[in-house]
Amino acid sequence: MSRMTPFPRRSLSAAFLALCCAVSAPVSAQCDDPPEHAAGRRDVTVSRPNGSTFTATLHYPATSEGVNAPFDPSGGPYPIVSFGHGFVTPVSVYQSTLSGLARHGYFVIASQSQGGIFPSHSAFAADLRSCVDWLVAQNGKSGQYPGKVAVTAIAFSGHSMGGGAAMLAAKDDPRERLLVTLAAANTNPSSNAAMTSIATPTVLVVGSQDTIVPPNGSATVQYANAAGPRQIRSIVGGSHCGFIDSPIIACDSSSLPAGAQVAMTTSIMRSALDLMIAPYGCGWSAAWGPDAGAMAGVTLTIDPRATVVPGASTVEGPAGGTATVSVSVTNGMATPRSFEWIGEGVSFSPATVGPVASGATATATATIAIPAGASVEFLRTLSARSINDGLSRAFTTVTVRPVAVVFGDLDGDGVVGGSDLTLLLSAWGPCPACPADLDGSGQVDAGDLAALLAAWT
Repeated sequence: MSRMTPFPRRSLSAAFLALCCAVSAPVSAQCDDPPEHAAGRRDVTVSRPNGSTFTATLHYPATSEGVNAPFDPSGGPYPIVSFGHGFVTPVSVYQSTLSGLARHGYFVIASQSQGGIFPSHSAFAADLRSCVDWLVAQNGKSGQYPGKVAVTAIAFSGHSMGGGAAMLAAKDDPRERLLVTLAAANTNPSSNAAMTSIATPTVLVVGSQDTIVPPNGSATVQYANAAGPRQIRSIVGGSHCGFIDSPIIACDSSSLPAGAQVAMTTSIMRSALDLMIAPYGCGWSAAWGPDAGAMAGVTLTIDPRATVVPGASTVEGPAGGTATVSVSVTNGMATPRSFEWIGEGVSFSPATVGPVASGATATATATIAIPAGASVEFLRTLSARSINDGLSRAFTTVTVRPVAVVFGDLDGDGVVGGSDLTLLLSAWGPCPACPADLDGSGQVDAGDLAALLAAWT
């Protein structure tokens, strides 16, 4: 587990820029952003397995804003987020966040059930799963959404009681790929205990000044119990009711400007969710990589349940050539996992490893391309992406130092000496395009020997 302190980065939404520009500054351009949509919403009737029904509010990509706006079929298929409201909290007060996700290409469905003062948490969790069932069923119907629902990209989310119910739903739903909760409360049955059975990635979003569900209470236990990759993202100065658009009875207060916490929450959720749209894009850096702790006003505790270690922190190679380094990944989960190696400008052998047993380590060789003409050292990120969950990654960085190419230096040590002579003699004879053919004649002979001796250092 590591702890990162906040530093500025480019925000992920226009709302966050408008509200938080005083504390956020750009460091790099966001990439692989899904296309923007308008946000529509409508109430739908969801059936339970026993035939009873309840109402849910569906937020969806649309061609215009508002209630019953036309669906936008130009993108997709769109992932599913099933969202649970807080205790006696209407789903309408989450509209900014849920519509914000819809604009970025998500179906977000929020059950209106269990809104009374004596809710059943287990029934609420079952309703969150029924919401997913309803959306999955729409994908195969001839109505508005045929073929436009990403039926294998499913996340559970929720606030307070709804966050705890989302944990209960995730525990019992094998389709779930991601859990993102907002100040999740412990429920009955215990959502804290449910975390021990959730092996998919979990992002716990909390407010540092929450007095209703203090982050040092439930979130600490939930993080400790999480069976899979895990994060706590704490909004500095955030409150419990800062996750909703307008106060309800018995709200706490926040030191953040009105609406800022909601905008920050939407950005955090997108950071985690967008990997369901573009798992190989550079957005992984903000979710699990080097930029994960870079959002201003948010502190991060993160554990991808894997550790990546390079064989050397610095490697050298000729400009226009390559440098190699060994890299290993250790599986920190209780169950075996497989990993895919990924790095910009890097090839790996083997490209995938696993299944890697709990606590075991697998190793690969990373070959790093050095641009022609490079003269100053640079960093390369080497990451191991979990094939099991398809979202989380562990990573490390190495410093690559370009070295000048020395004529006759066959072993790449920067000098021409005895080892280079040995390599030349071992290649003696016909050897088209081999490094020891210094004069380009197609064979290694006396001419190449004379050239090497003339370059001796």
